[in-house]
This record gives sequence, structure tokens and C-alpha cells, in this order.
Amino acid sequence: MADGRAAFDDPAPGPEPAAADIALRERYLIHLLAVFDAVRTSKLEKGLKGVGLSVPKDRALGWLTAAPGSSMTALARGTYIDRTTLTRAVDQLEADGHVRREPSVDDRRKVLLWLTPSGQEQVRLGAAVTDTVNKTVAGALDAATIEMMSVGLLHLLRASITDREVRYILTGRTPLPTIPPK
Repeated sequence: MADGRAAFDDPAPGPEPAAADIALRERYLIHLLAVFDAVRTSKLEKGLKGVGLSVPKDRALGWLTAAPGSSMTALARGTYIDRTTLTRAVDQLEADGHVRREPSVDDRRKVLLWLTPSGQEQVRLGAAVTDTVNKTVAGALDAATIEMMSVGLLHLLRASITDREVRYILTGRTPLPTIPPK
């Protein structure tokens, strides 16, 4: 086919694909993931704006739900948001009363981040938008396909991410710290 998709059609029975074909499929897969992320992020940004959030704010709130009392370093590692954007987002979340900063009892130089009740409500609103967007962009997939893709993507992430804390959050095995009394 002239449109470049011939290599991705269902293969006819025969010999294993050549290494060049596999490399082409890998590149195309990564390209498709990047395009999908861009499309989803654009839709998410529009939806979150309606509830007073942005993608960086929503990701920060989501991380703090999973790992309350995180430092800015842990938050940056876990959300993959650049430090300047993340600092601006957390500053705005704090100014809006959704996050509070407190010094660490172990290291006074370290600041820990905690959700407030208002922040927990923002998490709920952001999750509703995210669910709607996810249904829009992935609604054509059946449960078996979603499971297969999820397993494959988790394998890719586990192989790619070396930060232990992030890996545990991704697999849902992170022990959550307790929220200190105010």
C-alpha cells in the first residue's frame, strides 16, 4: 500500500517478521502513543478548565491523593511535570486553598504537600472530567483490548522507569503516609 500501512496489516501465515519490520512497528507504536497522549491531553485540558483545573494541577492533586505528604521532588518525579510548571501549579493550588505546605519533621529544609478538603473536592471534579475524556478517547475499545494494552504498557513502564517510588505508585503498592493533625 502506498499509504505506509501495509506493514501493519494482519500478517499472513508465514515466516517471522524481519528485524527491520519489528523496528518499524516499534517506532510506529511509540509514535501512536505520543499522538494519543497529545489528543487526550488536549481534550483533558479543555474539560479541566471548566472545573478550574489544568492538566498539571490535576496530576499534582492526583499524585497527592495517592501519596499524601509528598515533597516537591517526589511530586515532580511522579507526575513528569517540569519543575517550573509544577511549582506554578502548586503555588496556585495553595493560593486557592486546595493544597497546604508543611515543613517535614525529619528535615526542616524539606516541604511536604497535603491536600485540603477543598483539594479533595477538586480531585473528585477532576476525576469526573478525566473519566469522561477517557470514555471519549478509548470508548471504542472492548474490555479484553483494554486489559491487553494495559498489561503491555505497564511492562513498558516498568522496564523504562528506574525511580522506585514512581514504580510503586504505578503498581498501586505504595504505603501511604498518614496525614499529620493540623
